[in-house]
Amino acid sequence: MLHRFSPVFWTPLLLLASGLSLDAAVVVYEDFEALSTGELDGQAGGSGIAGDWTADTGASEVVAAPVDFEVTLPTGEVIRSEGQSLRITGNNNNAVAASLASPKTDTFFVGFLLQMEAGTIDQNDFTTLWFGEGTHIGAPAIGIKTELGPNSTDLMARVTGGSETYSATQLGIGQSYYLVAKVSKTGDSTTYNQVDFWVNPGSQDSASPETTSTGTIAFDEFNAFGIRSVNLSGDDSVLIDNLTIATEWEDLFPNIPEPSTSLLILLSLVSLISHRRRAL
Repeated sequence: MLHRFSPVFWTPLLLLASGLSLDAAVVVYEDFEALSTGELDGQAGGSGIAGDWTADTGASEVVAAPVDFEVTLPTGEVIRSEGQSLRITGNNNNAVAASLASPKTDTFFVGFLLQMEAGTIDQNDFTTLWFGEGTHIGAPAIGIKTELGPNSTDLMARVTGGSETYSATQLGIGQSYYLVAKVSKTGDSTTYNQVDFWVNPGSQDSASPETTSTGTIAFDEFNAFGIRSVNLSGDDSVLIDNLTIATEWEDLFPNIPEPSTSLLILLSLVSLISHRRRAL
């Protein structure tokens, strides 16, 4: 006897086959591809951004990305610039900034490509992505704060100033990195109090942060984010691309290999057998 299966039966399998999650959501995505090269200020923000970018025209610009602006992660995923990126060349507490279309009050994940494209690495060269309520002050941040970590390391995360924690990975001129963070409220805290930090993680590394920053801040939501740059000098320039803010870790890894065909067939057969048994 031929059984007809409802859409409810097939939907989970179709989602699995397409690599989609039932709960995952990208809050913000900006790869700068739809923007004109040149000044970022006044250009329309990407997905999840309310209105236009604001930017210091002397400290930031949209540029053609170098061909090597990519990272191959331990599990084989490749995170790469598709052609354009943001370049930071000057200093401003709000070198660039944007508002969220909808404020966030729960745990979120962030990932972005970073490369110190040119210049020299001097103590406390500083370029970070912050998340707050319209200001960088007292806000969680991740990025570079050079030669101030253990063994003069450079890539850091913090809940707020004074709570910096560093990756063991050393920053190199012309080297690309994929920085990932989880920003959350732990224990009984009603405000954000923890930032877990990874540099070049694989998609299976969500339970194993490289380092963690904890602290106390006043923010129980964030409605804006931006880039703060300090102490850049001479020909120092920092590239940023593929900026993603999401509610799920998996959304930071768009190139996760899909399940094999044989696995999908096996799962389909198991579900089919289970359904027929219930029908008998």
